[in-house]
Amino acid sequence: MISKIRRVISKTLQSKNRGLVLTLCQNLVAFTPADANSAEYLARLSAKENGPALAEAANRLSAGSIDTASPEQRPLGPPGAIPKLRLGAPGDIDFVVSQVAEGARSGYFSPTYLKKETQQHFAHALSRVCKHGDLSRGTYRGIETVPAELWVCARKHQALGFLLIAGLDNQGGPDRELYMVGVQPDYQGQGLGRALTDFFRERFAGRTLYAQCRPESERMHAMLLRRGFVHIGNTVGGYRVLRFQA
Repeated sequence: MISKIRRVISKTLQSKNRGLVLTLCQNLVAFTPADANSAEYLARLSAKENGPALAEAANRLSAGSIDTASPEQRPLGPPGAIPKLRLGAPGDIDFVVSQVAEGARSGYFSPTYLKKETQQHFAHALSRVCKHGDLSRGTYRGIETVPAELWVCARKHQALGFLLIAGLDNQGGPDRELYMVGVQPDYQGQGLGRALTDFFRERFAGRTLYAQCRPESERMHAMLLRRGFVHIGNTVGGYRVLRFQA
């Protein structure tokens, strides 16, 4: 699998499709344990193409900060359910948008996600995450493009939940935020949200991690506290801010 991805990356570079190259590199990172050869390969590719995302992938491989289990084969949730975790793809965007809209009706996400215009903008942002590995978000300096990942847990071909992760700024810092997490209502209470949060902690082990909850999201706030996050304050808008440090 790894050698196949590397061959496809090399071939894709000839077409100048950098978005696809980044997606393939993300897959190489996801499927590869700490591997000096793969790290060296991405480092050379990064220098040749001047790609900061490829450099980050190389650094993560050489540092050994990657789960050695293939996400495609990683079970989530209680025994018997066996949903699997994989990188999000354009085909998952409608599912994620619908789940965020459903969560907005329940107070878990901002009510602005009930508006069609907001949903369209969000779908466009998710498309960029899938194709380029980044999204635009507000930071203390204004609107910046930050690294981002979309993960989806599914049973066979049925998506059950998602996890959206984002960097805090565009300065290449290691810290990450659990930007959004959602589970289909019929599958809530079965440990999937907890498993997605644990995956987030493990994937970025050794970094400072953050999450924010709306005031109405008592269930999410309580779950994060149980997973080791600490409530460090509230935003002006009332969002509760939590931090995790291993």
